[in-house]
Amino acid sequence: MPIPNTKVSPATTSAAGPATTYRGPLAVLTTLFFMWGSLTSLNDVLIPYAQHVFNLSLAKSMLIQTAFFLAYFVFSIPSSKIIDWIGYKKAIVVDC
Repeated sequence: MPIPNTKVSPATTSAAGPATTYRGPLAVLTTLFFMWGSLTSLNDVLIPYAQHVFNLSLAKSMLIQTAFFLAYFVFSIPSSKIIDWIGYKKAIVVDC
């Protein structure tokens, strides 16, 4: 009994289709990560200027940081409800 030809020609593609690359979305995500981090650290630099311009005490100027990070806490719960309700892919569009 002859052995069947098991060679696969290079022109044959798999059933899944062509391989997808995620370099573009990864580059966007990485850029957004570093932008968000630089904006977060920019608060520390801008607080002394806000103190001078608006004549704020140190305690009042630290409320800038408090308000910035409190927004994460306040918006996390409604955002999670939106994600549960419509799914994470559609929620990305809705939250933006």
